[in-house]
Amino acid sequence: MGGVHGNESGTAVARQFVAYLLAHPGALPSGARIDVISCANPDGYARHIRGNARHVDLNRNLPTADWRRGLSALNEPGSPDLTGGATPGSEPETKALLAYLRSGFSVVVSLHSRAGILDCTGPGARVLGRRMSALCGLPVSKLWYDPYITGSLGRWVPERYHIPIVTVELLRARLGSGMRAALLAAAQ
Repeated sequence: MGGVHGNESGTAVARQFVAYLLAHPGALPSGARIDVISCANPDGYARHIRGNARHVDLNRNLPTADWRRGLSALNEPGSPDLTGGATPGSEPETKALLAYLRSGFSVVVSLHSRAGILDCTGPGARVLGRRMSALCGLPVSKLWYDPYITGSLGRWVPERYHIPIVTVELLRARLGSGMRAALLAAAQ
């Protein structure tokens, strides 16, 4: 999934991955299904802003046990005007994502940018993250401000579905061969 934050590289990389899969259908691991949401925040993407048009950080709007309307100043440095929403799951984009996730998945990969790490949460996530790391070169780590994050997809997926999620913090808006291999490895 790309484009949770409209000002990050996730949408560009997700779209490149879709183009690759369409051009190389044999690259899909046998028996695997890959669903790609290339842009989970279309109005934020159109405006090149982190949150949606209502100034909600969609990756702080999930109905986790730790959800908060008001976000810590350390939640995401440089985004003081954003909130976690009026209520957990209040935004139309979040509602659509929650409905889609109910269809069932064995792993979720969310594409973000800037930190250059793989943030792995949930059962089996660190094993998957290490396999992906060996392919793409990004280390398995946590964001320094992780303790201040509330209502995130990284918490919701394992909390609700007990499956792994890997948050890929991209360094650039280009799908290189290593990242492509890492994304395909998540489907194995």
